[in-house]
Amino acid sequence: VHWVIGRFHHPEWFEKIIQKYEINTVIHAGLFQNPELAEENVLAAIEGNFETTRCLSETAKQQKIKTFLLISSYQAVRPSEVYGATLRMSELWIQSLAKSDSTTTFAVVRSPRLISASDAIIANRTADCIFHRSLKLSINNKKYCYVSKNTFCHMVIHSLLQAASGDLLLIDPSAIIAIQDLETLIANHLGYSIDYSDGQINDNRLNEALLDEDVETDNVMSTNQAGLLRTQEFTLSMRRMQEWVDQLVIACTTANLPEVRKILEAGHLGYGTQSEWTDPLWEVQESSNVVPIHRKRH
Repeated sequence: VHWVIGRFHHPEWFEKIIQKYEINTVIHAGLFQNPELAEENVLAAIEGNFETTRCLSETAKQQKIKTFLLISSYQAVRPSEVYGATLRMSELWIQSLAKSDSTTTFAVVRSPRLISASDAIIANRTADCIFHRSLKLSINNKKYCYVSKNTFCHMVIHSLLQAASGDLLLIDPSAIIAIQDLETLIANHLGYSIDYSDGQINDNRLNEALLDEDVETDNVMSTNQAGLLRTQEFTLSMRRMQEWVDQLVIACTTANLPEVRKILEAGHLGYGTQSEWTDPLWEVQESSNVVPIHRKRH
């Protein structure tokens, strides 16, 4: 394993890394992963998630990378926050790129709700055997399925093996075998309760409540891997996508936050929110009437 720190929105730098280490597979998990922070730093969130994804994927295509897998999230579905909107933008971009003339396989896998071992350290090594499992928790009378981060990493590898270009893959937590007594122990430790009354905790049926929240369509199919699903959702042609992105880049470059919001809400993200946006760069511009100078966008 080689740890490399750099600026991934600089294609020349990424090209050198690909060539030096003879990379043939890219798994991109994004940079900006704090929804609350994204609401207060809109421009940085767009750059960190979408712009970086765009740069990396285009470079991967030019360098003829074998597979490019974007890790997205259930928060990309009908997003109500900036964070989710940047993820949905990235999904649409990758799927549009998959339609282009390329030897690279471009695919997306959505992360379900994750829970880490640090959230459920019970005693000694108990958590080690627990965290290859999933949990179904009832929070505020609403059921949610959680998957351990270890399990999710395994499913990402399976996604690489299953993915065809343009795929949007989902992970179904309800299909991952869970041990009731261990997960009850975890839930109680976290202050939650588990509802087993529906009898679905250990079966392999798709969780309908989860599906309704975490995908935009009923067009969901199974794959050869248990717990891994393939869905077909709305996509854009590369020409339409590029036109939309060009408008967004101009608005971001001039730190025109109202225009950025208008473009996102008029886009094809299913995005809509009543929350107030803010960004330090926008606030500086508004107070000084000075148009910020951005570094060159690629």
